[in-house]
Order: sequence, then structure tokens, then C-alpha cells
Amino acid sequence: MRAIDYFDRGVEIDPERIAIRDGDTQISFRALQQLTFRVASALRANGLKRQEPVAIYAPNHWSVLVCLLGLWRAGQKWIPVNARNALDANIQYMNYVRCRWLFYHSQYSREARELIAKVPSIQGVICLDRADDGYPPLEAFLKQGDAPFAEDCDAFCNLDDVVGIFPTGGTTGPAKGVNVTNLGWGTMQEMCANFWNRGTQDPVCLVTAPLTHAAGPVSSACLSFGATNVIMPGFDALAVMENIQKYKATHIYLPPTACYAMLDHPRVREFDYSSLKILLLVGSPVSPDKMKQAVEVFGDCVCQCYGQVESPLITTWLPPEIVSAAARGDHPERLKSCGKPTYPVRVGIMDDDGNLLPSGERGEIVVRAHGANVSENDIIAHCKGRLGGVKAPKSVEFWDEIPKTANNKMDKKAIRSRFWAGAERNVH
Repeated sequence: MRAIDYFDRGVEIDPERIAIRDGDTQISFRALQQLTFRVASALRANGLKRQEPVAIYAPNHWSVLVCLLGLWRAGQKWIPVNARNALDANIQYMNYVRCRWLFYHSQYSREARELIAKVPSIQGVICLDRADDGYPPLEAFLKQGDAPFAEDCDAFCNLDDVVGIFPTGGTTGPAKGVNVTNLGWGTMQEMCANFWNRGTQDPVCLVTAPLTHAAGPVSSACLSFGATNVIMPGFDALAVMENIQKYKATHIYLPPTACYAMLDHPRVREFDYSSLKILLLVGSPVSPDKMKQAVEVFGDCVCQCYGQVESPLITTWLPPEIVSAAARGDHPERLKSCGKPTYPVRVGIMDDDGNLLPSGERGEIVVRAHGANVSENDIIAHCKGRLGGVKAPKSVEFWDEIPKTANNKMDKKAIRSRFWAGAERNVH
């Protein structure tokens, strides 16, 4: 299915249930679905074509989910812009993906001005919460979406359409973009529903991490099985503990450091956490002692997974029942584990020469998953459709390895020499 189809599945469970709760703002599943059609219709009315990249740059706010689901309804590509990144890095990435539209919150008004000035591909700008220096608010934009929206979906749910271009890497250079298709996103959604939907009749996801980053996929997955998303502006240990009790939260995603902050809080044992079904720890290895303590405090809900965007997101899974048993002395070594490979992927450990290693050996984690082959003609046709015949490449080569310099950078001189060797000038 398409990414938006999973949300529609959640709507069908109970259209009148609250989908988003953000302070005094409450939006039902039915109302949220209607808003997604208006966003999609407004994007079309403004000339945006399918599969063009749209960025959302905002703190945690109800409008982020409205716009995200709306742009998926329209068949656009989501460009997550993490407000915690350096502005220059976000500018570089938005230029890299040739972002066409930007939704931003006035909290980042100054940063948005610089983004707009330095990303020339941006053609449309909407401020989410108010009119801002000539840019219309979301409320006015939605009024352009009153016309009926006709969805463009093939018989197979547009499985090859790109849901989003997600930044990855960046440790040895600028972040690279990973194209996640409906097929890959759907695989992730199916896994999340299988692992996280623990049978509760009243699922509530407490959102503390950035919606424009990893919390976005978590929230969209929880919407697919009818969960109310209670949005917090950010992480505050005491506020999170209070809200778990207040809203009877069943699901929460945290980096380990946030969980540690809660465990170290002097009031941590004053609140009722019995509603929790999934306390998901992701982002870095978890201290076994802290994981054991988390089970003692928060109950049989603590779990962990490991993954990355490319694989598709959930590569391994360590469920609550295994964590709880290990915390009580049944195979306590499992508290050091990030779980077993999930069913859509194959996981191995390789040495530096690309050889698979036996169990217990150290090496690099490698994953084989949603695989594909691409030909020279495929690439040329893809480029012609987006760049035209003049700018598209005339030939394509597949290399097993890119030449690197001593500093592990791409050796452009060595690459060029293969094509210009013996020529007086490097021109055609």
C-alpha cells in the first residue's frame, strides 16, 4: 500500500477517535483525513506535480502531521528537515534534493529566510502557524484546497513512488539522500504494526522526539492502528512522566539518554506507568544496568531495535517479553543485545574484505532486504524524464569501487584520468 493508505486504515478503525492532541488542539481521525485532502488539493492548485520534494521545517506541532499526511496524499516526496541540525547542513541538503516547497513554523522564521534565499529551487512557501513576512499561513493555504482531490493511484498502489528522501551518513562528508518508496515504507509500517500493536483498545503514543526526524515514522505507524498521538514540544523528563500518567500513554519512543534522565529524576517512582505497552529505546546502545532498572520502574514494556533508513528502518527487534525476562535473570546477557533480525531482512557480519563471519566475530553489520537491479538504460531514461535529453547522460558505467585519496575522499583526478588519458584538453 501507499504511505497514506496506512493512515486511512487507521481512520477506518474509529473515525471519531482523537488522532492528534496538542495542547488545546484536538483533531479526530475523520477531521485529519479531511485536512489531508485539502492540503493535497491546495498543492495541486498551486501547480505542484506528483513526486516533487516538499520540506517541513518545524518544532513538534500538530500541523507537521497534517502537512506530512497531506503531501503523501498528493504523492509528493517528504524532505525531513531536522531543526537540530546546523542551518548550513540543512541548506546543503535541501539544495541536494532540489526542494520545491517549504512548510515552516514561525519559530524558525529567521532560519527559513536564509533557507529560502539559499535554496533557489524553492517555489512555494507556507508558514504553518501565522502569516509571516508575506508568506501565507496554513489556514489560508487550506482554503485553496476546497476543490475535490482526485487521487492518482495505480492498481498496485504506486509501490515505486518515493515517500521521502531521508538524509543519512554525513560523518565523512555531506549527508546523502536515501529514496524510500511506498514498498519500503509499507514494509516498515507492517513491521511496526506487528511489533508495536499490543492489542490495547485505547492506544496512545506520546511524542517527545522531533516529528521532522525519527518520531515522524513512529507517529505515522501508530496512526495506522488507530493510536492517538499526544504531541509534546520536546523532551522534559518530569513532563513526560506526568503525561504518561495523565494520558494513559501506551507507546513512547526515546533515545537511551532520555530514558536515563527519567530514571535519574528524583520523582520517577511517583507516577503510574501501568498503561505503557511499548517503551522503545533507539539510537544508541543501551546500558544493561539501565535497561534492567527501566523494567523495574516502567514495567514489562521496555524494548529495543536497531536499524537504518536503507534496510527498511527496523533491522533487529528485542521485544518487551525478552527484555523483561532477561532483567529478571533469564539469559541476562540478552540485555546487551539489540535483538534478532526482523522477518523482511537478512543480517550478517562482514570483515573488511567482504567475507561473512561466523557468530561471535567482530565486524561490520550488513543487511540484505526490498532488492533491485538497475540498467544503463534505466538510469538514462530516469534522467531524461527529469533533466531533458540535452542534460541527461549519454552513457553510464558501473564501477565496483570509487577511487579514494589518502584522506578517504573521492579521487576525482583519478576518475577523470580514465576518460581523458592521452587527450590534450579535458573537453569533448
